[in-house]
Amino acid sequence: MILVCIEYFLNEEGRSYFPDWLQHLAGKLENQPGFQGLRRLKEVGDDVDGCSLLLEFDNQEMLEQWVASEDHVKTVSLLEPYTLKPFSSNQYYVERVMV
Repeated sequence: MILVCIEYFLNEEGRSYFPDWLQHLAGKLENQPGFQGLRRLKEVGDDVDGCSLLLEFDNQEMLEQWVASEDHVKTVSLLEPYTLKPFSSNQYYVERVMV
């Protein structure tokens, strides 16, 4: 399994819109091959809900298919009016179960 942590940098209006946007994203992802999970992340000790998420796919190839899809491009573009700076997705992880 591959996991990617994505952080969006949104203005106040965008932070308010983020939960609705996540529901829209979840709807697009549920039929995407290899999709395993979507979680909203909140930094420990931070009083403000962040705009970060954890995306899980079976493997890198299936994640890349999602990223290259028209649904992905359209969904991410919905956040553009609220974006303060480009999103960060430079943290990729491979899950290995130890126990």
